[in-house]
Amino acid sequence: MVLQGLKHFMFLGWISGAIRIKSPKGVPEAVPKKHPFSLLFLILLITNMIIRLDFYLILRNSSPKEESAVTRFLYFSMLIGESVFDIFFRSTLLLRSKLVVRFLKTLEADMKKFAEYIHLSERDRKGWKFCARLIHLSLLFHLVSGALNTNWVSKILSYSGKRGSFLLKFIPEPLYIILFFVIGELPILFSISFAFATVIVTTFHLLWIFYDFCESMEEQVLAYNGKENLALVKTHLGELDSVFSVTATAIKMQNEEDGEPRKRRLVIGEPMSVDKLVGKLEHLKLICGQFDKVCGTILLGLIVRAVYVLVSSANSILLYSNPENMAERKAKYILDLFLFIMEISQLWLLPLGYMFKTKINEWKEKLSRMVIFMTNLEARTDMTNVITAFNEWNWVPTGGPGFFDVDRPLLSGIVSSLMTYVTIIFQLNAPSTSSETAVE
Repeated sequence: MVLQGLKHFMFLGWISGAIRIKSPKGVPEAVPKKHPFSLLFLILLITNMIIRLDFYLILRNSSPKEESAVTRFLYFSMLIGESVFDIFFRSTLLLRSKLVVRFLKTLEADMKKFAEYIHLSERDRKGWKFCARLIHLSLLFHLVSGALNTNWVSKILSYSGKRGSFLLKFIPEPLYIILFFVIGELPILFSISFAFATVIVTTFHLLWIFYDFCESMEEQVLAYNGKENLALVKTHLGELDSVFSVTATAIKMQNEEDGEPRKRRLVIGEPMSVDKLVGKLEHLKLICGQFDKVCGTILLGLIVRAVYVLVSSANSILLYSNPENMAERKAKYILDLFLFIMEISQLWLLPLGYMFKTKINEWKEKLSRMVIFMTNLEARTDMTNVITAFNEWNWVPTGGPGFFDVDRPLLSGIVSSLMTYVTIIFQLNAPSTSSETAVE
């Protein structure tokens, strides 16, 4: 079974060659490097690079010769950047296919064990629904950007003809445009969408596994206090806005919203052993470590790519002009404006890291307070050791091998960098613009 929320994107990653698995359906299984699928993915990648290289040659021959070096660089930057980041994501995912598959299997196995017990607040449910819509909206944005990019290609071809192209000598122009969209654009868009969806979906599943550990520990603190604190248990469960019934061994809850019964693992008078709680904590640390290995590099690529596209598209909007071909200029302007708006949605990854960090700190404070006020002194000593180990664990999603924390303060740095680069490139182009005006 594919991880919840990743079903459609697993297919996109598979069909685009971003992840090397036997089938996008069912439990993902990595294929060896010498598998026929690996050869097909390699052929797809080579074909993609050939058609984009051909268009680069057309673009180089069609760009206005009198423009400054800065403007000419911006003219090619988006096309080159797309190819570079596509190679980055593909190589990262393909080289770590086995690790990615193992990580997804671990998350799926954990969710099967814990899904019956994990209780999500209304805020968490809304957050998950919002992100589920966001990844599908991001896919739609990428498809639209691919269509706009293909439209720009058609305007370039109508203006420059076959100059610089070696593919147009063998295939007609309409077929060339179709091939550019299907082979040159879609694999790149699908691989980026798969990477974006993988990070968001696995982050939320990681958060739910974290909830499982925290709720287990919370329930055991209450269980250690014995049956005399049953009123406290009722009060605690009442905060979850759920209807519940108490039996001799467990508490069963009925959620008022969806009517689905949810069980609490709390066993009155029979608490989980400290060793099991420590084991859960170590498992949580292990899963977070796997997340860093699998998604850390992807996060680095997604954020750097978002900044690159924002800078490139912003400068193109401000500086680029082609008075010889107004149709091409208009198509390029619309494309850059759309890319600028689209990439802002990718920065949602930053509040996601902040949310995880906030949840960890909230639970640390809550559980520490509960352990301090435990009435069972002997059990409090054991639980203090667990809560101490938990408090010493400081984890936050990072981009790459610890390059930066994926947190809200990073957003201010990105905005300031964006404004700085836009200003610098605009000033570098200002003298040439002034001289052209003076000559006229």
